Amino acid sequence: MQALPDTLSKDDAALPFHQQIILRRWLLISKMDPSSPLPSPCVSVCRVSDENICKGCFRSLDEISDWAKSNPDHQLRIWKNLIERIGLAYPNTDSGKISI
Repeated sequence: MQALPDTLSKDDAALPFHQQIILRRWLLISKMDPSSPLPSPCVSVCRVSDENICKGCFRSLDEISDWAKSNPDHQLRIWKNLIERIGLAYPNTDSGKISI
């Protein structure tokens, strides 16, 4: 897995637009205060793969249906799952921000 950078690179511009949105939101989450609500991964590109994963936000159907009723810790786990599905690693920081 490739590590997630602090900013999007020129190579990221080659990704489909919905994946760029996911990466931008993930970067935002890594800088957020832990008490802030997490943004939804939904990018309004709702197509389900044969593996029951949304091709837009990379969540499973269960993760999509659980999102609104999930607490922030569970939502962060959902974000971590979809980032792994994209093929990115996530940094682990203790900077007072959300530890991803």
